[in-house]
Amino acid sequence: MIETDFLVIGSGVAGLSYALKVAQFGKVAIITKKKIYKTNTALAQGGVAAVFSKTDSFKEHVADTLAAGDGLCAEDVVNMVVTNGPERIRELVDLGAHFNLDGEGKYDFSLGREGG
Repeated sequence: MIETDFLVIGSGVAGLSYALKVAQFGKVAIITKKKIYKTNTALAQGGVAAVFSKTDSFKEHVADTLAAGDGLCAEDVVNMVVTNGPERIRELVDLGAHFNLDGEGKYDFSLGREGG
């Protein structure tokens, strides 16, 4: 029997970032599908929507997300996710994730425009 302090189910960005955070507090085990790269994160089309430009706004991101969700999104949850998005992206970079950059700074991301 395997003994662990933290059992993480899923090897996508959410599961792995959580595992990294709690590893300092105890032994972590990660349960995943047949292959560790078969995650929604790995299969995503390669982009993260977050507000990082002075010409962008949280209000626009919320509106895009609600439109793309076609009535299936809880607006309070969308607001929370969009508002916290930039800090979560910075956290991923600090954990070692790589994003395309347009500048010299580690948060000078190459920004595209997409929306619902």
